[in-house]
Amino acid sequence: MVKLDIATKIKSNNPEIDILYLDMNGIIHPCTRPPGRPEPTIDTEMFNNIFEYIDKVINITKPQRLIYMAIDGVAPRAKMNQ
Repeated sequence: MVKLDIATKIKSNNPEIDILYLDMNGIIHPCTRPPGRPEPTIDTEMFNNIFEYIDKVINITKPQRLIYMAIDGVAPRAKMNQ
């Protein structure tokens, strides 16, 4: 039986990624209002949650050339009511 090196196994299961696009709204909202956990009480805790999540995604994907983060503005009132 041949043991595969763990790095080789991970590389064979994950394609190489050149560019990573992040929709920050999909990251910010769950980090500021985490489901099943209490909301952060201070801004520092909220920002740390966001940074930890981004670090986790980058460490998993390991983009080679570019990381693009897109953030929309505040939602319009009609969308907030919806």
